[in-house]
Amino acid sequence: MSHVGYGSLSVDTIAREAGVSKATFYAYFKSKEGLRQKLLTEGIDEAALLTKDNRSAILEAALKTFAERGFHATTLEAIAEAAGVTKGTIYWYFKTKDSLASALAEHYSIYQDITSLALSEIKDNDDGHLVATATRLLAIVEKNVSMVRMVILEAPHFPEVRDLVAREILVRNYSQFAEYLKRRIEAGIFRDVNPMVVAQIFFSSLVMFALVKHLFGGQFLCSKEEMVREFIRLFLNGIKKRQKGDVDEEEI
Repeated sequence: MSHVGYGSLSVDTIAREAGVSKATFYAYFKSKEGLRQKLLTEGIDEAALLTKDNRSAILEAALKTFAERGFHATTLEAIAEAAGVTKGTIYWYFKTKDSLASALAEHYSIYQDITSLALSEIKDNDDGHLVATATRLLAIVEKNVSMVRMVILEAPHFPEVRDLVAREILVRNYSQFAEYLKRRIEAGIFRDVNPMVVAQIFFSSLVMFALVKHLFGGQFLCSKEEMVREFIRLFLNGIKKRQKGDVDEEEI
């Protein structure tokens, strides 16, 4: 909402953006001016707010501090300092630290679009499709490793974030990958396995590799490319049906 001038900003818009009713807004503030005065009292830089979108900066700072200190040990003051904004500016965008954490889970779709390669175009190129999917997953996890760490550390104690990640990120992409497996099973190419179980094994193995590699870095004995190649080879050797003429240790 930072691109909307104060004069053009209505209580309806504020309530809608905050995900609350007008009645809830008025329970806390008597008017739009009352909200503005509260924000100014908290130290908000009104000029900066109306000319610059700070939401992304706040989310990035929150992610960094949550990952370093943990959710409960992180204060809004620390996030504000890391983002280069005032505490009042944070309150303009987020009501509480909990709502900020929820926004993080929505903003950083770690697994989003990993399996977006057109399933109808796979044909017989399972190797190419799986290598592309695995490579893309590892790249996304590496890029968002702080978010992954935060989810792993805090999700057990923060059901709202845990459920959001499970519903909008994990289940959605597991289902997409399971659909690919199901089609290959129906085509007689893959063994009769539980697609959702195999999808979870596939994704979990790669995510764990990315996290361990991030933690131990140079102590790894293989590159990301070598790991993907061997992992997909073993995966296909295990899931593909035996065809006439197949031999052991076939190069896939």
